[in-house]
Amino acid sequence: MVLHENQFELIEWAETNSDYIFRGDSKALGWAKGGEIVAVAIMDSWSENDCCIHIVSNNSPGWCNKVFLRTVFTWLFIDLGLKRVTGIVPSVNVKALKFNLKLGFTKEGTLREADANGDIIITGMLKSECRWLPKFKEGTQNG
Repeated sequence: MVLHENQFELIEWAETNSDYIFRGDSKALGWAKGGEIVAVAIMDSWSENDCCIHIVSNNSPGWCNKVFLRTVFTWLFIDLGLKRVTGIVPSVNVKALKFNLKLGFTKEGTLREADANGDIIITGMLKSECRWLPKFKEGTQNG
């Protein structure tokens, strides 16, 4: 079940389950199983065409699924009309970088020594590259 109504609770859950304090402009979409939050996507650093996305989970089986991913990326690319989303990953978090790349993000650059533990890797996904958007009938386009 996708959650979106209690933004404070979702952001608080994501902060409790990560080492990150999210920005004041953060918006969240959560995923619950059995009444428990298992994942939250936090979006912040908004601009007209882009935002940063952070996905936090409890690593339980099945926390990441097509319904959750389609909901997140449809909201960003179709409902809000963004052209891209950006993922910022500390270079020491190899698991998160692999996850971003598996989702369809492309490695775009490195911010050298920008993190307390080393570099930050910048990843990005353009709307045209997003495989999580729903398919539309022939003759129509996503967004």
